[in-house]
Amino acid sequence: MTSSEAAGRRGVISDDLLGVSLDALEQGITIFDANLNLVFANRKFLELRDLPPQLGNPGTRFEDQVRFRAERGDYGAGDVGRLVQEHVELARQFQPHRIERTRHDGTVLEIRGDPLPVGGFIATYTDITERKNSEEALRAAYSQLELSRSSYEKQGQQLAMMVEELSKAKTDLETANRTRTEFLANMSHELRTPLNAIIGFSEIIGGEVFGPTGTTVYREYAHDICNSGRHLLDIINDILDMSKIESGVDELNEQEVALNDLIQSVIPMIRGRANSANLVIKYDLEQSSPLVRVDCRKLKQVLLNLLSNAIKFTS
Repeated sequence: MTSSEAAGRRGVISDDLLGVSLDALEQGITIFDANLNLVFANRKFLELRDLPPQLGNPGTRFEDQVRFRAERGDYGAGDVGRLVQEHVELARQFQPHRIERTRHDGTVLEIRGDPLPVGGFIATYTDITERKNSEEALRAAYSQLELSRSSYEKQGQQLAMMVEELSKAKTDLETANRTRTEFLANMSHELRTPLNAIIGFSEIIGGEVFGPTGTTVYREYAHDICNSGRHLLDIINDILDMSKIESGVDELNEQEVALNDLIQSVIPMIRGRANSANLVIKYDLEQSSPLVRVDCRKLKQVLLNLLSNAIKFTS
């Protein structure tokens, strides 16, 4: 074998190895010469472009491949001849280009074309469907993230408004409490002055300080007035102690008292209301009763409430 024959054989082997290597790629590859005749196309190109094998033979015109795809509808509706002419004229410019094509089955191809120094161009075809799907999923996730962020911002604004409203409500409540306290303090002063006078005068009359009243009934009424006034004064003192009650600290003023005495002190306070309702209050107490340790003022109020309700709801 001569050296020239050996060189030619090595060239054939090299070409065969190059063809096998290019066929094994996951990308489609085409090479066209300056006259737009096919120099090489691997099997992946035919698979990705869904072309018959004869359109991958060396020497196939670029125009033939374009016409096959145009007639199949790959370029959309329109005159086939015009579509073929437009694509061929664009290819003859031999300009670098990058385009994406979506196949009828939904797969997306990225087509890159680059001119060759000796004329013609080389083009690669890559299936980027998975990448496009990932990008779409990423865009959807980002969109959802933006919606979530917007929702959180809106919730934050609503929360800030609620905090502001609660703060205003707290301020209004404190103002109302302060106003009420001032009102009760003023009213207590206005009530205590005449009430102390009533208690004092009733004690003078009941004690007959300036002489006998003339009848025991007047003296008893004076005692009733005095007891009622004192009880009313105690209620006013309770109202003034509202701050302790609201804070949950309500101290009991406990003392030992005979239950009979306590009941007898309440009856005169309610007898007038019973007489107005044409009712008679009767009670039967033992001569002596054990001492009980209670808050007299509060227990008196309980008894008065019970008797008042009894009179009110007795027909």
